[in-house]
Amino acid sequence: MKVALINYLNSLPYVYAMEQYRHLLEKITIVPPSQCVSLFFSNQVDAALLPIAALHKHKDIVRLPFGIAAKGKVKSVVLASLQPIKKINTILVDPESVTSNILAQILCKYYWQIHPTFIDDNTHPWDGCILIGDKVFTQAQKFPHVYDLAEEWYSFTCMPMVFARWTVRPSLSEQKVNVLLSILSFAVKQKNVCLQLQNSLSYQDAYDYINHFVQYELDEQCLLGETQFLAFLKSI
Repeated sequence: MKVALINYLNSLPYVYAMEQYRHLLEKITIVPPSQCVSLFFSNQVDAALLPIAALHKHKDIVRLPFGIAAKGKVKSVVLASLQPIKKINTILVDPESVTSNILAQILCKYYWQIHPTFIDDNTHPWDGCILIGDKVFTQAQKFPHVYDLAEEWYSFTCMPMVFARWTVRPSLSEQKVNVLLSILSFAVKQKNVCLQLQNSLSYQDAYDYINHFVQYELDEQCLLGETQFLAFLKSI
């Protein structure tokens, strides 16, 4: 079984678990979210931690009850701005995450009711930018205004925000799916063991982030939040 997953602190428990069970896997690929999508849909991997914005057009996939979600603030997906939210004119998107960029568009249109221009070229002037992953911990502090997108989504919908979900091909055998589920369950149970392997934050800050801001098991509330996000996605 070949798997692909993302390279951020919030996915470190999954990375750690995959490494512990490497003998059961053919290949482990660690890449940004957008590359997980291309690897999975080009049939180069059998299972992947996919951003949910990539799921709405594909019916023939199996979604597992594990991923990366937040019930409120997540800390690592933000809109950082030089202006208060109502005065933002131009937002630079993050090339690594379509889901976060779309989430910002949804919030701008339906929650904040503003209409900024979204650009992907940082040589053009901008007064807001989407930051995701570990770089938020070092770059967001440079901006006078920082909006946590998962927290804003929860304020808007009263639902969790699901950023990514483990997904497998329908052709993958039941035995291999069960192996993967066991690995993912191990990742959740042992999530604190891997914290010594990271250097993005202090141990205590990493512990708080992993335990209090990121949710790995996707419950019924998460499924409702995911459904709501995908419904908004169709209108963007």
